Amino acid sequence: MNGKSRENVEVEEEQGETEALKEIEKIYNLLLESTSDSIYALDREWRYILANSATEHLTGMQKEELLGKKITEIFPGIEKTKIFESFRRVMEKKKAEVVSDEYVFDDGGRRWHEVRVYPSPRGILCISRDVTEQREMEKKLREMAETSRMMLNATHDMVALADFDGTIVDLNDSLAELLGRKREELLGKNFKDVLKKKVFEDAYS
Repeated sequence: MNGKSRENVEVEEEQGETEALKEIEKIYNLLLESTSDSIYALDREWRYILANSATEHLTGMQKEELLGKKITEIFPGIEKTKIFESFRRVMEKKKAEVVSDEYVFDDGGRRWHEVRVYPSPRGILCISRDVTEQREMEKKLREMAETSRMMLNATHDMVALADFDGTIVDLNDSLAELLGRKREELLGKNFKDVLKKKVFEDAYS
């Protein structure tokens, strides 16, 4: 009787553990599929051993046909990128990295991806985010800033751009020369403070 009761308890414990594992797996899959980031794992031969639906969208392949294939087959030339260099380092040194690089697809399309690479027991785990729009916006802002600089320096007038608090956002070389400072030294300074200091220096020089 006691033996049978013990067996029943063991069976119930095993069933409880199985149900708990199923619940954990369910939560894990929900987390994996609830993100727009591409999440995938590669083994030491660079073969896909895990992929979420965002990775399916990125590669244009179903998970079933993707698993077991090498990432170098799916993305020809990726081994020449900074991303793949990071893959190698993390695989070798077992230390996580974050890397960003541009990849040129077969159709000529270019996309920037920021990839978080983590060591795993079988290889590496990667979380990839498309940051193309962010990169393009940064590029446009740099171009606008450069155009603004050219316009500022195209005039011999002394020009400065400041925010509501009087903090210098930009100025041309003519004004920087008048103030006796380098442009880089004046950026971020309060315009009133700079003028006061200039007046004081001129008065006692």
